[in-house]
Amino acid sequence: MHDDTGPERPRRPKWAIWILVALVGLLLACGWIRSFPFLRSPRREETTTTLLSPDERTLALLVELPGFLDRNFDVRLRRRDDPKLVTETIFSSPDEGRPVGSERFIWSLDGEWLLLVGRHFCVKGSCRLTSGEDVYLLCNVPTGTTWSNAAQAADYEPFGAEKLVGIDFGQSVKLHKPTSADTSGRSTPDDR
Repeated sequence: MHDDTGPERPRRPKWAIWILVALVGLLLACGWIRSFPFLRSPRREETTTTLLSPDERTLALLVELPGFLDRNFDVRLRRRDDPKLVTETIFSSPDEGRPVGSERFIWSLDGEWLLLVGRHFCVKGSCRLTSGEDVYLLCNVPTGTTWSNAAQAADYEPFGAEKLVGIDFGQSVKLHKPTSADTSGRSTPDDR
């Protein structure tokens, strides 16, 4: 009996097929994971928010740090009168929520105080702006003293509305006054 199936093909090793399948699966998985914005993270430091002080002497920077699921960032100051343009880290965040870009800096009119506010921070206390943003970080730039309401930042003293009294941030800082019906301290649409 004669077999008409043709010449016998050389067989590939099974391990090569498994490596190929695993490689394709890994590429698909990485592409799929990277397509979700809340899972994306910079592979290197990335400055996402900056604001120059009113006296134009100090630049505040929010620098995202590399990570995967949790978000970590540094708040840095760069004094423009420094000939070396040294950037000083005044705060390193604990794990925080996403999305990136949901926060902003506010300078006092005299350029001596820096405030960081945002919508997706994990904070303790109920210090909130009427815009719905949580008050997260306060820094006295000349002294370098920093306060933070971050829920996981045990190294920093928390602060409330009483700390902001007497600091002129202009029209951009209006504190939400919680009512007895609003026990969470969160603003409601009627308050905005």
